[in-house]
Parts: sequence; C-alpha cells; structure tokens
Amino acid sequence: MSSSATERLSRSLRLSPAGQTVLAFTVAGLIATTAFGGVLGLLPATALALLLVSLTGAWLHAKGTDLISVGDLVCFAGEEAELALELNNRSRWLAARDVTIWHGPYRPQRNRANALIATLEPRARRTIRVPIKLNERGRHRSCELTLTSTFPLGLAEYRASFRLPTDHLVLPRLGAVRSITERLRQLRGESWQAQRTSEGADEFYGLRDWREGESQRLVHWKISARRGQPIVRELRGEDRPPVHIVLVRQVLGTSRKRHDAFETAVSLAATLCEALVREKFRLRLSFWPGTSESLQIEPRMDRLLPVLRELACVEHVLVDRAAAPAAVRNELASRGEAMVLIWASGSRRTVTAPVSGTWLLDVDSPTLFEVFSPLRREGPGPLLMAAGGLRS
Repeated sequence: MSSSATERLSRSLRLSPAGQTVLAFTVAGLIATTAFGGVLGLLPATALALLLVSLTGAWLHAKGTDLISVGDLVCFAGEEAELALELNNRSRWLAARDVTIWHGPYRPQRNRANALIATLEPRARRTIRVPIKLNERGRHRSCELTLTSTFPLGLAEYRASFRLPTDHLVLPRLGAVRSITERLRQLRGESWQAQRTSEGADEFYGLRDWREGESQRLVHWKISARRGQPIVRELRGEDRPPVHIVLVRQVLGTSRKRHDAFETAVSLAATLCEALVREKFRLRLSFWPGTSESLQIEPRMDRLLPVLRELACVEHVLVDRAAAPAAVRNELASRGEAMVLIWASGSRRTVTAPVSGTWLLDVDSPTLFEVFSPLRREGPGPLLMAAGGLRS
C-alpha cells in the first residue's frame, strides 16, 4: 500500500492537562505581578517560556511523522487484535519521540490500548502493532488512527488523525451455548439413542477440559486429579446426527433494535457452528431466503473458518411479514438431519408451535438466555490454535 493512499484527516497542537495547569499559574502570576510588581514577574515569565518551548518542540518533533501502510487482518467481533502498520519519520534532523498511536478518534478514557514508540530516528521507518477492537462484523474498508506526542516537556500535545484503506474482515462475535447435545438428542428421539454404542466402541480422539453441563461419565479421573481440574476423554464416534442450521435473513422493521436482533441471530449461528464442530458433528449451514448453496462443514476446526467468513458478510432482508417456521422447514428439510432454525421474529413472546424435527431458536424470545449467552468467558484462542491462525 502506497503512502498516497493514506489520508490525513486533521492535525492540531494544544496544551496538555499539565500545560493547562501551568497556563493558569502563568495567568495568576501575571495578575499578581501587575498588582504588586517586583520579582514576582520572573515566575510567570519562566512558565510562559516553558509553554512556548513545549509547543514548539511538540510540533517540530512530531509533524513529520506519518502512518504509511496498514496490514489487513481477520479477527472476531469484540475480541482484541493487533493491527500491523508502518510509522515513517520524514524529518531530516529531528527524531520523533514519545509517539503514541491510538485506534479510532482520540478518546483517552476509552482508547486505553495503544502503541508507544519512544524514539524514531530521522528518515527512519518502523513496523509497529497497534491493539484494536472492532465490534461490528463484516468488511471494514477503512481504519481511523490517531497519533499523539507530548515531547519534550509534556506541556503541549501534537495530535494528527489518519484514515487508511484496509480490508479487515471481522467475524461474528462468539458467545456460549448450553446443553446443545441434549437438545439435539431430543430431536432425534429414541432412534439416535438406539444407534449409540458402548463407550469402548468409539475411537479415542484426545483429552480436553470438562465443560459445564456435561455428563461426568467420560471424566479421566487420574489425569483430573493430577491437573486439579476435571479432564474428559474426547471420543470420535459416527453416531452423531448431521445437523442443518438455517439462519433466517428476514427482519421485521428498520429500527436499530431490529438490526441488533439480526446481529444476535448471526452470532448465535456462528456460536452453534463452532460448538457443534468441537463436538464432532457434521453440519450444513443455509441462509433463508438463500444467497448461495448450503455450506457443508466437516467436524474439523480448519473447515470452520470459511463458514465464519460467510456469516461475517451475510445481510438481512427487510420484510413486512415474516414466513412461518413450518414453511421454511418444508422448503429446506432433508432426511436424516436435525434442523436448527434461527430467526428474529420481532415478538417478545415465545413464538409458534413446535415444528416436527426442528429446534426453533428465536432471538427475540425471553427464553433464549436458557440456551445462548452473547458473553464468552474465553476468547477464540483454541479455535485459532486448532486452525493454525486466521488469515485474510
């Protein structure tokens, strides 16, 4: 990315909070000098000189500093990531000192994460990483960054804002789901129970931490005692039913609240996909009304990333009247699959009668919290490790 692609939005020079305090002292000293005269005038004169030196120094040491390029990234909504970019000092004689890079507009109380560069020599470039947090999923084609410096005395602050073209892909926010295996077992009924073989007939796959709500029959007690926490044996069996997750794109109304409801539905779909892949289910993901062919998901973490990318870019459809879940079921159902239908009905009541073989998840239902929590106690680290990292 060339330097010409970077847009400088603004730059300014102002007194820092410490400089404002010194300025108040200077004004008070000048008033006292006018009233009483004498050597009192030396103090405000000295303070005024310090302010002038600080203003001049901050401007000269930072005005030649530019952000040249930005690295693209793939990250999860609401999760902190690191943005790679280059810092360039165009000055021939002065080093840039005490430079801080903030993501977004300068809001010190909110933008606590930043990157600090103590010294950047004249005519030098340096690649740095700035911590950022993007809360909205989808493609982000630009990124706003703010550069500040209070060198040399901390009494004045130079501030410059930049907009850089990017291609950030923000994946849906991952939450947490509860008791999904049990609910899918209920969909299949006794036919699935009859297919289950004894524990020893399944293939040993690995060890992992015990999750809340799971049965303790697979706990490996010796290793659990050694580690001080429950550890279970993970088995790879062929008895898990294939699951068809359908995300209904229809949204009633145009308010921000309805937009947020659809975002919750997307987050729920992504969370379900990740949780079921962890449990070694075979999945199929569809959007209704359809935008493309159904996505097949094998029970491997590295096969999950293309699905999350699709969910990152899916868009809602505004309608006056939503379709009935039974109609969606009849259009998309296939034999041998347990269907999970995710939608935003626009009603605060528990909606519709049960549909045979379908698990209805309405994000507007007050009972949703029994299954889904948008808050996640752990980040997607295990997913990244299993998939070998996220790449755009």
